[in-house]
Amino acid sequence: RPSSQSAATARQRARWHLRRARALLLSGRSGAARGAVATAEALAGTELPGLRRLKLAAALPNPVVRGAVALKRGLTHQR
Repeated sequence: RPSSQSAATARQRARWHLRRARALLLSGRSGAARGAVATAEALAGTELPGLRRLKLAAALPNPVVRGAVALKRGLTHQR
């Protein structure tokens, strides 16, 4: 397999892990979300969009994350 194809596959898998981390955070499973973020970071090799934000959100207590999500949803639904 060419290295460019391997890198693209790893990047796609890393994005999948980031989406999984987001879903885990929203469901209240912070520990599993931290694991998914770490896996994404290991696979990516380079910076992925949203990686820093999810890494920070996974480090926060779950009630803080849930409150921030509720606030953001409330603001976007008012428009």
